[in-house]
Amino acid sequence: SSGGEDSGKVVNLMSNDAQAVEQLGRWIGSGVTAPVEIIVATILLALILGPFALVGVGIMLLSFPVSVFAGKGIYASRGAMLPCIDHRVSSVSEVLQAIKIVKSYAWELFFQERIDALRAEELRFAFKHNMWRMLLVTMATGIPSIAAMIMYAAYVFAGNPFDSAIAF
Repeated sequence: SSGGEDSGKVVNLMSNDAQAVEQLGRWIGSGVTAPVEIIVATILLALILGPFALVGVGIMLLSFPVSVFAGKGIYASRGAMLPCIDHRVSSVSEVLQAIKIVKSYAWELFFQERIDALRAEELRFAFKHNMWRMLLVTMATGIPSIAAMIMYAAYVFAGNPFDSAIAF
């Protein structure tokens, strides 16, 4: 490329840009509608359960800092992984561009070991990245159910009647 960037970095930047655009398209609608959905759901819960609705809302609010922490972990781990990806893609590109020389001097094993070591380092960062993502996804899917269970339990333990009309 013209700016002195190697091909691995260019390919990686293009891939990340495409991924960011795809994610933006997926989440932009939620960013607009989520506040309205939260307000409407809270009002409806308050109408049905009274002050016990605040128990569920409180749990959701308490889980928010942990979600932010996990999001920062995802961002940091991705940033640490990108240089490893750049280096590996550059190395693979370098080998492919000089494949005739690599084959004629039988250097395949040397380059394979070098690329495998780069990939192992990249996978170490990918593991950390995926652990952060797993925490965030688990919270996003688990906390609402836990909040609902605790909210309904508080409602029932306070002596209120609990039937299917209230539960669903």
